[in-house]
Amino acid sequence: SMKNNLEHFEEIMDSKMTDNVKEIMSKSSAIYQRLLADMKRKPESEEVQDIVKELDDFMAQIAPEVDPKERRETIVHSYSASEYQRKMTDAQYGEGAADYIVKAVKHYGVRCENRGLNESDNTYCCSFTSHLIK
Repeated sequence: SMKNNLEHFEEIMDSKMTDNVKEIMSKSSAIYQRLLADMKRKPESEEVQDIVKELDDFMAQIAPEVDPKERRETIVHSYSASEYQRKMTDAQYGEGAADYIVKAVKHYGVRCENRGLNESDNTYCCSFTSHLIK
């Protein structure tokens, strides 16, 4: 299922993007701009993690049928494995932006991972509502 969702993530996302594509892209871009506005901030800082939470919540609204863990793994994969995505991101936001996203999103769930988290009923354990990611 995860592999299938990862392989079809773009199709799933595309199917959600109808009339409000511009709004979705604009909001997504605004979140990434805030996330990457100051890459001197530690990716694990509360300020950065709050922005990652906003990104995750936004993506959940767009594709609620995609498992939260898979959604975050897809983000990490796209900014770490896709050379094209990495180059485009670094060109748009500055050198190291793709790596910064990967670090911030990976850390997003790590804080809670060892404390326990019930994904099924969305019970969170951190001050920022975090999810799991490996």
